[in-house]
Formats: sequence, structure tokens, C-alpha cells
Amino acid sequence: MSGSDLVPKAEALLGFARRAGRLAIGSSAIEASLRKRRCRLLIFAQDASRWTVRHLASQAFRAGVPVVAFSTRNRLGQILGRGLVAAIGVDDPQFAASLRDTLASIPDARRISEEELFPRSRKPRRGRQGAK
Repeated sequence: MSGSDLVPKAEALLGFARRAGRLAIGSSAIEASLRKRRCRLLIFAQDASRWTVRHLASQAFRAGVPVVAFSTRNRLGQILGRGLVAAIGVDDPQFAASLRDTLASIPDARRISEEELFPRSRKPRRGRQGAK
């Protein structure tokens, strides 16, 4: 299957997971899912705000949860039968594994790395310059 053929599969998997009650939708639900160590995959809309991505992704990275950008807020909302949806947490290990494999084959979906969001400083910080 080509990457564009897999988009409907990924969307169907998200719909199935929603109907099975295995998704955390929205910031507070995702934060609770991460805190309880239930979240297995974090998906952001590609047009989600930078603050939302950094805020939730930092918690996901600490918990060792993979982070992926896929689709738009509008499209994710349509798939899930809601308004705009910027972030989704997948709580089920099987759904997360299937989605992770499917999204890895879609050219428009991309994995977000910790270094991409939180680049390391090139120069170490030093004390005040010229202090006596």
C-alpha cells in the first residue's frame, strides 16, 4: 500500500479507538492519561499551536511515549465527531502499535523528536563575565 492509501486506514483506526473508549482527547484528558501511565502514543494535528505541542510533548517524552504529527485539527475533529481537535492520546497498546506502524508509512505524518522541540544549547552557560 502506498502512503496515501494508508491515510483512510489511520483515520479508521482512530475512529475504532474512539468508539472503544481508548482515546484521551484534549489537554486535560491527555495530561491525566500520561500521569496515570496509560498513554501509549500521542498524536498532534500538524497545525496545533506550538505551546500545546511543547506542553504535552514534554510530559510525553518524560513518560517515554512516542509523539507523532498527523493531519489537521479540523480533520481530526471530523474523524472523532467533535470540533477542532489538536491532540489525541492513545491509551490502548494494540491501537497505539497499529497506528504507529501505519503513520510511519504515511509521508505527511512525521515523528516528533525531543531534540526538535527542545534543542540543546550549543554553548554551556557560564557565570557572570568580568565579575571580580
